[in-house]
Amino acid sequence: MKILVIQVHMIGDVLSSTCILHALRDHLPAAQLHYLIAPHTQPVVAGSPYVDQMILAKKDELKIANTALSRRLQAENYDLVIDAYSKWGSAFHTKRSGAGLRIGKHKWYLQWAYTQSVRYHDSPLTEAGLAIENRLQLAQAAVKSTGKLDNWNWEQVVQRYKPKVNLTTAEAQAGLEFLSTHGYDLEAPIVMVSILGSSADKTYPINQMAQVLDTYAASHSDTQFILNYAPNQKSEAKAAYDLLAPATQAQTNWDAYPGSLREFLTVLAHCNACIGNEGGDINMAKAVYVPTFAIFSPWIPHAGWASYEQTGLNASVHLQQLHPEIYQGQEEKALQAKATELYKKLEASVVSRELEKFIGRMEG
Repeated sequence: MKILVIQVHMIGDVLSSTCILHALRDHLPAAQLHYLIAPHTQPVVAGSPYVDQMILAKKDELKIANTALSRRLQAENYDLVIDAYSKWGSAFHTKRSGAGLRIGKHKWYLQWAYTQSVRYHDSPLTEAGLAIENRLQLAQAAVKSTGKLDNWNWEQVVQRYKPKVNLTTAEAQAGLEFLSTHGYDLEAPIVMVSILGSSADKTYPINQMAQVLDTYAASHSDTQFILNYAPNQKSEAKAAYDLLAPATQAQTNWDAYPGSLREFLTVLAHCNACIGNEGGDINMAKAVYVPTFAIFSPWIPHAGWASYEQTGLNASVHLQQLHPEIYQGQEEKALQAKATELYKKLEASVVSRELEKFIGRMEG
């Protein structure tokens, strides 16, 4: 059996959807598994034992007009396609693939593309959160359609198929060497900071972030920070760094910047924690078993991405937890448009308080 899973664009989404491939490998061990992803996300999938072949396609290549991609998928003769992305373009290419089984998220305007559509959970059943559970619903439907589903215990499933980044021994050693070369004391705490989100409406204001980091540094003078950001965000990250108090800057090596996403992962794996803006960094940290503290954007659903927090190894803060009245009758798009204004209501003192609780659990 030959299966394709489609999930393009964001690193966190691509990493999270590897749970589908893990489940497929478990239940359909003889199947050949292909994963269609964006080129820049390839490093988080590299080395996965659940992916036989990666098919790289940029977001723009998923447009309906791209017949070249359709022909490429048709030539693979897939038996089953799982469209985890479930947008117009991916649905079109799922349909054009010619696969006899085609599974995607239930959307009334995409029903023509799938032989089976899956209605996602309204609220999470487990600590994994909806982002993981929804993807595993697609895997569950796929395995069930082949008649190979014997048991599906959600509490067990979300633990077994938790997304994971696979690093080699050599890569792990390279991460240690990076830290040593840049003057980090491997015997003292090292914290990766997601200083910027993937966009302005997913970025905690840098002046507020600076206050949070200053408070953290003042009470934990032995902690060493690494600031992470996308290569095209360097000037914004420097502006954030410049807002830090001199003492906090002294605990932060501005020049310690991994040169690639894969190198970032090798360094991240040796950190004691990853804190900052919710997004790809936080998801990658969870996938290398590093404790996380995430500051959610006010418009991103907390139930979707607040995953694996019951153990205490991960924590997050969301404006909705503090001011639920703001969210009554508000749609996601309206909240997104007001992200800058809403972020201000998530005060640095509140974030610092929650972060200190998290640190206390880590140190306890």
